[in-house]
Order: sequence, then structure tokens, then C-alpha cells
Amino acid sequence: MPYRLLPAAAAARIAETPAADLVAAHHRFELSGVCARGRWWWRPEEILELRHPHALLTRAETAAVCGVRGETVRRWARAGLIEADQIGRQHRYPAGAVVDLLRGARAAAAASPAAGRRVRARTAPDGRRLLRPSSAAALALIDARGLNALVLLGDLDGALLEGQPWITAASALSVRPADAPISVCVAADLLGVPEAAVHQMILDGRLTPGICAAGRRRLLPGQLRAALDRTPATGRTPAA
Repeated sequence: MPYRLLPAAAAARIAETPAADLVAAHHRFELSGVCARGRWWWRPEEILELRHPHALLTRAETAAVCGVRGETVRRWARAGLIEADQIGRQHRYPAGAVVDLLRGARAAAAASPAAGRRVRARTAPDGRRLLRPSSAAALALIDARGLNALVLLGDLDGALLEGQPWITAASALSVRPADAPISVCVAADLLGVPEAAVHQMILDGRLTPGICAAGRRRLLPGQLRAALDRTPATGRTPAA
């Protein structure tokens, strides 16, 4: 299931809350929205948490927040992947169960083997680290449609190199959930340095592992964004 962002109108409708109240909650640090050119996008599980856990969603609402078709939601219910309550001839889905499904999908995406695959990155003439769109979408944990929307809205920085589109690594990291860890090998690709250099940065205290799972270090997006600002375009690690 692709991780996606909800546009403001859909988020307000599903949360049963005026769009202005969602923005106010963001400014109180209660929600983490993304704003570009006056348009807001929201993380679906945070929007659903504004509803009572036992509030019931229609199949269309559940499909919208999960970024799938209604028939897919029906199959999930039949397979026992999501709780469903039958009311007459209609099925309804508890908001809490949908939140659990979304959080599980996000955690699985962050911990999957694909999350540790090398990403295609290169350095732009101005020193910025750039990613191919497919790598940027995987890093941001959003689907291709959400990535394109954020690019069009100007919330993701991009560049054209040799006629091909690229997305800046820093902007892709800004969209990735703050608690979704990143492997050392991917961090090395983002910074343009060898893995050994990333380990040395950890030993020197310039990077602090956020999670150590099965003996493997993981880093958090915010740390890597700061490291990108400090790392020279030459690809060498910065001096301590």
C-alpha cells in the first residue's frame, strides 16, 4: 500500500473539522502538515486520529485515506486485514483500525529490504544532492502521484540535468516522517560519501543513531538533512 498525503478538502471532510482548524493545529505542533503555495497536505493517520477511534468510515473514505480502490478495501476486510462492521448491507471501518493499518504500512515501508536499497543520487553543479524521482518517492514514503503533486506545488525542489528530472535529497527528507529511520547505506548515498565515512561521523558524534535494530544502526531524517547542509559538494566528509 503506498503511503500518501491527503489534500486539504479531503482531510477536512474525513476529520469532520474545518480546514482552518487543521492549520491551527499544525501551528500548535499537534499536526504535521505540508504547505505549498497556500495549499495544505496532511498525513492520513494524523487526520484520522482527530476522529473517535470507534468512529465508522465508509468504504470510500477508507479507500481515499489508504490510496487504494474500494474493492481493495473489501478484499482486505475479507482477508481479515482490517476490521469491518456490517450495518445493514453496508460495511463500515473503525477509524482506529484504519490508523493501525496505515501506521503498519508506514513502518513496513521504512523497515522493508527496499528501504535499505541504494538510491540513485548525484551532485548538482550548485552542490545540492539530487535523487531520481523514483528514489525520492521511496525515500519520502509517498506514492508517485503524491510526489508529482508536491513538485507541482513547489514543496519539493527539483532540477533538470541532461534533460532528466531530479529531486533534491533535502526536500525528499523533509516530507519523510520524522520517526522513519534510514539505513547507513542509504545515508551514504544521500551524503555522497562511503559507508565507512558515515560510521566515522557516528563515532565522532556528528551523527547519532536513532535506532539500532538487529545490530544495524539507523539514522533519522532530521539528522541527515542537517548533515547534507554541512557536507561539502566534493563528497568528502566535513571536518570535525
